[in-house]
Amino acid sequence: VTKRVEILGEVVNVKLKPIFTWHYGDGTFFVTRKVGAPFPDGEIRHTYSKPGHYLIELITNWSGEFTIAGVTSPIPGRITTVSVLPISIVAAPIRFMN
Repeated sequence: VTKRVEILGEVVNVKLKPIFTWHYGDGTFFVTRKVGAPFPDGEIRHTYSKPGHYLIELITNWSGEFTIAGVTSPIPGRITTVSVLPISIVAAPIRFMN
């Protein structure tokens, strides 16, 4: 995410870089810089091996840098957000059709 803002008459370019850590609640996790996309085009997918109730946790760590007058510096610190969503996975019946 890149944004150009003006602060006290100076143009500042701010670049934020997220890292997403997906915990699927079944002991598996996935780390990516990709933001994903709606189904069916999304690259972030997970298949559960058995039905049950799971807590999906998404941890987003933001780091970044800013540029003023051609000089780039890191933004000190890091921002972390956590989102949690309970889901229920059910088994689908298998049917063979001709």
